[in-house]
Amino acid sequence: MSKIKVENGYNLFSPRYKSPFTYKDKEFFNVYQFMLYCQTNNANLKDEAREILNARNNQKLYELDKYNKKGLKGFRDSFKNGKLSENLSEYLKVGMREKYRQNPNLMKELMVINVKDIDFKEGVFNGDINKAFKEGLQKAVEQIKIEQELSLMNDKYDNNTKTISKSKKLK
Repeated sequence: MSKIKVENGYNLFSPRYKSPFTYKDKEFFNVYQFMLYCQTNNANLKDEAREILNARNNQKLYELDKYNKKGLKGFRDSFKNGKLSENLSEYLKVGMREKYRQNPNLMKELMVINVKDIDFKEGVFNGDINKAFKEGLQKAVEQIKIEQELSLMNDKYDNNTKTISKSKKLK
């Protein structure tokens, strides 16, 4: 198991690690913000989603994260009943995929690590969310590797086509 880089208390594979990316013309500073935005937007909490989108640090996101706030029983009950979390793994996959696609140095680190070696036990997250983090990252890695393989195959095809074209011209 190799040493995983940590910055500001978060390892570089963490959804809370600062790694800006854009998705559908919206800018996110990390995957945690993307996940919260998707959850609240999906729950039709448009004002809360806008606040989350405008947040610029993890502390502000934590304050806005109703799942972590005590006293907001309705929101937490919706989360526990799967209304907000049914797409959590998909949100994480998309967020993680974009994080790595748009941050090449992080992509290099991701390609040399075994996802099983990553520990997401941060803050007050419970076991289900830690599991979702790992699941989302694993799905993103699988998708990225397939995309890379397809890209390599396309490159080889293009190179072979050019070689064939050149050899026909020589005759």
